[in-house]
Amino acid sequence: MSKKINIALIQFGLFSNFRRGPQRFFPLLFKNYYSKSLGFNNLFFFTDVKSSEFLNNEFKQLGLKSRIVSLVNIRNRLKIFLENLDFIFKIIYYKIDIIHICNYNHRIDYYERLKAVYRLPKFLKPKVIININYCGFREEFLNSNHEGYNQLRKYDELFKSEYFDGIYTWYKDFKDFCIEKEIINKNVKIHAISSYFCDNEKYKPGIKKNQIIFASSLSNTKRPLIFLDAIISIIEQETELISNWEFIICGQGFYEKQIKTTIFNKNLAHRIKFYNDIHDLSSFFASSKCFVSTQKYENFTSLSMNEAMAAGNAILAFDVGQTHEYVKNNENGLLTKNETASGLKEIIVNYLNSHEMHDDMSKKSYKLAREVHNEAKFINELDSYWINILKN
Repeated sequence: MSKKINIALIQFGLFSNFRRGPQRFFPLLFKNYYSKSLGFNNLFFFTDVKSSEFLNNEFKQLGLKSRIVSLVNIRNRLKIFLENLDFIFKIIYYKIDIIHICNYNHRIDYYERLKAVYRLPKFLKPKVIININYCGFREEFLNSNHEGYNQLRKYDELFKSEYFDGIYTWYKDFKDFCIEKEIINKNVKIHAISSYFCDNEKYKPGIKKNQIIFASSLSNTKRPLIFLDAIISIIEQETELISNWEFIICGQGFYEKQIKTTIFNKNLAHRIKFYNDIHDLSSFFASSKCFVSTQKYENFTSLSMNEAMAAGNAILAFDVGQTHEYVKNNENGLLTKNETASGLKEIIVNYLNSHEMHDDMSKKSYKLAREVHNEAKFINELDSYWINILKN
């Protein structure tokens, strides 16, 4: 296909104090697509007014203002009608061939916008792709006892509709689940990615200190209390081993107050540093030697893990999902299938006792982040998918 495709990435709410993976990743994709001339299609970023101001400020040196498109936010009884009208006008004005929703959320009015797009005549109607970034679908979608069940079942309405043409997902497990359970229209093209990337220019090794870091949202799926319990046990029982080591927790979320209280009550503020207001983790990862993840379902495409690797951190994690894509056991980190505080404690102690391997693990993480999971591979894979969607 010689003609360039016009693609609209759509995502709202890009700015916050602690920006999570999807909030950081898609603006980075948009930036690299042009700043490094890696893509060969025309990319636009459709977003809310505040986020468009944020993007324009972030990328003001790149001349991308004409490609950042603000969508109106109406606060009256005609909200859906007027927002849809604005959306459709801009889809037609920019001659959009493909809409790619970066982080579909049923609580936002994406669904109403997709219904409006579906009503367009065929010669004006773009293809629609939904990005699925949540790794807990298989476990939670059919489990009525799970706290996330009611929210995920709202996707039923979308999955059973004809309002979209493709799903681009971070997880092979999600693709397999859709096929096994037949929860999605058979005409929808599902693709699970094979590579990912982070900002390798921003995240790079610095002068390393004896620091082990946990950086994530403080939620049930991230399980920060497992990390906290493990390091408290190590501090109490392995005094000599950790005499010159420091533990760091960065994040916001449900367990924030409990973590603060535990650190205070156990008088461990000199050993465990807690930060809940970090907008940029690059300096933390540059100085830390080891990144720990206790995520429940999956670690592959954890942007924080990728960034930590790029900054030369060894990785310690539970062996769940496709974590092996990031962590090669005993090469750039350590894995365990024992998803408990004692299991995590064991690999942290093993790491601390294997100081002769630290430099080698650091170098191998750095190499994986640049040679295997890089922007050129990711963008080439994504461009190919967009072309195939348009051919369908």
